[in-house]
Amino acid sequence: MAVNLGARSRIWQFIHNSNVSKRIFNAVDRNINPCEKCCRSFGTYSKSFQRQRRVQDQSNAEFMADEIKKYEMGKRWLAKMMGADIETFTDSDVEESLRYLLPTKLFANDARPMMKHPSELFPESKSMLSSDGRPVHSAFYTGATAFHDLIYDIFRYSRPTGQVEQSESIETESDEGNADIESEETVIAEIVKQGKMRWLHQNELQALLKEELMLKDYEVVIHRLKRLASEKKHENSDDIKMFLERFQTPVKHEGSQFTIGQLDENGKAHGKGYRKRAMAEVWISNGNGQIAINDIPIVEYFRKQEDRNQVWYPLITLNCMGRFDVECNVIGGGSTGQAGAIRLAISRALTSLSSDYLAQLQTAGLLTRDSRLVERKKPGQKKARKKFAWVKR
Repeated sequence: MAVNLGARSRIWQFIHNSNVSKRIFNAVDRNINPCEKCCRSFGTYSKSFQRQRRVQDQSNAEFMADEIKKYEMGKRWLAKMMGADIETFTDSDVEESLRYLLPTKLFANDARPMMKHPSELFPESKSMLSSDGRPVHSAFYTGATAFHDLIYDIFRYSRPTGQVEQSESIETESDEGNADIESEETVIAEIVKQGKMRWLHQNELQALLKEELMLKDYEVVIHRLKRLASEKKHENSDDIKMFLERFQTPVKHEGSQFTIGQLDENGKAHGKGYRKRAMAEVWISNGNGQIAINDIPIVEYFRKQEDRNQVWYPLITLNCMGRFDVECNVIGGGSTGQAGAIRLAISRALTSLSSDYLAQLQTAGLLTRDSRLVERKKPGQKKARKKFAWVKR
């Protein structure tokens, strides 16, 4: 008669027949602690991990040395192709040579051919494991260590605001209103004194964190940083200010890089402007307000009132309509692009006539080039954004 002993009985029968029980009892007889055996095995693992880590570091160093050797060889060949001196051939010369030898109309920078030093292409990354093989960061298993650590740091700096009791906030509500006004005035004064600042862009933040960031993660970080910057001042405001400065950079003022031109031999101011595919060249002299574009009066050249207003806008801003004659030569683009190019050229030329015009034109934003271009048509779509009409089949 067959008897079903069950799963548990079969396991115990297997242990009894095998040598497992004998090994356990022998270890107890020799007074060897099982935990000690585990520690010994972990020590063996840590030693093997350290050995593996040294081999990995050595292989990384060999890989970088090999890549640098290839880069230097390619740089020498490129210098010979361009007929330049190898000793004085810099990285900027490498970029110019690639633009000349491999011209492209691709707008995306990562799609263009490039040749950079291996230290830029393969940034050195620190190991996220300690000597015993344990993760250094608490967010190691999230897959985005730097991002989650940054989110936690922002939360840690904003914690003191949440610890204020509601009763105290109600009692001091009137006093806080005046304090907020004073704090806003001091913040505005500091911004004026230090200059304008902006938050880091996505690629700049990625370089700082040494980690790839998705667009939604970048927006989360910037949103929380802005919320932290807009909160009331804490006791450790200096620490918060230093923390926020890590993710800010000063805005380069357009006027600091702008060079004022000189009058030519005929006493005329000269300027060039660009907009989309249009290029304009302008000469301004004292006169009675006549504006000619390609030897055609502005009223006949531009049929739209909006385009004529674009050309007149710098003169209207300076209240000098009817004081200067303007001669324009423009090529390329459509009416909107040509009007924008002429406006920029007139604005740049007016700065040569008087130093007082520079600040007014900068304030109006007339010295900044509009770098926007027409967005390309996408395959599978009717236009750049428009889709084909869906037809049920």
